[in-house]
Amino acid sequence: MNITIVTGPFLPAGVGISGAVEKRWLGVAKIMAGHGHDVTIVSREWPMASRCENVDGVLIRRCRGYGRSRVFVLDVVRDFFYSARALFVAPPADITVTNAFWLPLLSFLRKKRLGCVVVNAARFPKGQMWLYRHVDRISAVSHAVAEAIADQTPQVARLLKVIPNPVDVEVFRPAEIPKLENGGYRFLYTGRVHPEKGLHLLVQALKSLTGEYPGISLSILGVTSIKYGGGGDAYVQRLEELADGLPLQFESNLSDPRELAGRMSRADYYCYPSLADIGESFGIAPLEAMSLGFAPILSNLGCFHEFADTGNSFVFDHLNRDPVDNLASTIREVLASPDLVRSRSEKAVETARKFSYENIAEMYLDDWKELLLAGNCNGQ
Repeated sequence: MNITIVTGPFLPAGVGISGAVEKRWLGVAKIMAGHGHDVTIVSREWPMASRCENVDGVLIRRCRGYGRSRVFVLDVVRDFFYSARALFVAPPADITVTNAFWLPLLSFLRKKRLGCVVVNAARFPKGQMWLYRHVDRISAVSHAVAEAIADQTPQVARLLKVIPNPVDVEVFRPAEIPKLENGGYRFLYTGRVHPEKGLHLLVQALKSLTGEYPGISLSILGVTSIKYGGGGDAYVQRLEELADGLPLQFESNLSDPRELAGRMSRADYYCYPSLADIGESFGIAPLEAMSLGFAPILSNLGCFHEFADTGNSFVFDHLNRDPVDNLASTIREVLASPDLVRSRSEKAVETARKFSYENIAEMYLDDWKELLLAGNCNGQ
């Protein structure tokens, strides 16, 4: 197959500053190219990066993009101009998959050239999916996202297919020394430092346990800047004030997956207490933790049900009348049950391997082959 992947206008693929979506698609693209498919990624241009280069068998073609602003409407306008450029940079293809906002709508201008048009729905819908009722496939990253799309826009339900996000199981591998062997209580969170991630609950829950576990501490690794999706200095200050005696450390975001995996492996426990019931679409960070051998402590979000259950993780009720106490009770159970944690950690690693780049690439390829064989693509 000739496959084109068009990423969004704000971050480039194939360079150090790449976002999570760009990195995941490049990883999947490399697998597809290794299977003999011709794969091109159209991405935002970047200083010092070639406008056209081959990365491990994947051709990357770049066009002018934009920095993300704080104004949603402005970002949508910028996406329109980027999508228009990408439309004419994209080569002839059997399949064109994209997470750009406007490109699926503009695709009718070059429909026969783009082939089957696939929308990668990696976030919860905000009422916009009716715009994509003429595409050939909407690939949702979780059943929670797919259900939300179908509820909001029933006429596109027939186009939906759930294909989850992948995790790099070759990079995120269990440490040679098993967890819990050092008897430490070092907790870790990775991701955006934003109120919707529930970090204020985690800080308060851990603080309430410092009397029982004097060595308990928390490291928060991720972006805090509002520009990059964080909660800003005010939220950081709030967390520091809530900690008041709990050892709390903020660490810079690590864009290199190997550096991130190495840092995560130095923790004893991992917690991702997100409160974003209609914002969290999949949860790649907890899955990376599972791949490293953590049995993560998670909130009971629907999207986490794609990979987390009582056999490989610990879940607290973030909708409880007292979520801090509920989370503290779950953490107390974890700290008091090392054998249970070890058992669930082993299952966590097994689960994560099902989401390898190889497996997810195969899921996409199988679905696209079905589309082509059925001849259902509007451009075929």
